[in-house]
Amino acid sequence: MSFENSGPMVQQAAPPYLTFLAGQDLALGNAVYISADGTVSKTTGVQGFVGIVVAGNKGMKSGTLVTVACGKSKVRALAYGTITAGDSIVSGPGGTVQTLADVAAGDVSTSAGTATAINNSKQRRAVCDTGASSGGLAVIIL
Repeated sequence: MSFENSGPMVQQAAPPYLTFLAGQDLALGNAVYISADGTVSKTTGVQGFVGIVVAGNKGMKSGTLVTVACGKSKVRALAYGTITAGDSIVSGPGGTVQTLADVAAGDVSTSAGTATAINNSKQRRAVCDTGASSGGLAVIIL
């Protein structure tokens, strides 16, 4: 079933939704992580994301219920930087998603490079289906 141009959900293979409490004000297309028991907040770019916000109640204010697509779906997500079709996607700052940065062998010779490589290996990844420039909505496959 396709929902092209009708909201954040593009295509769904099976019901991949879970409901959480919003730990802060959220918007459609935000990448979120589990920030407390049964609660999600916008990603900051360091932690892996659990999914993308696709619906919510009462303006998706903090403390209200939100619906999160967690797998087996194509969704629209807010892009940070330019994202291109085929890119590996990870969480970005402010509830965005971004292209996974490549880590070269020389990068791990510094503590910052090693930390980046470790964080990248622990992140949940998605794949970009339709690219977007920064601030636009990319279509990603969870």
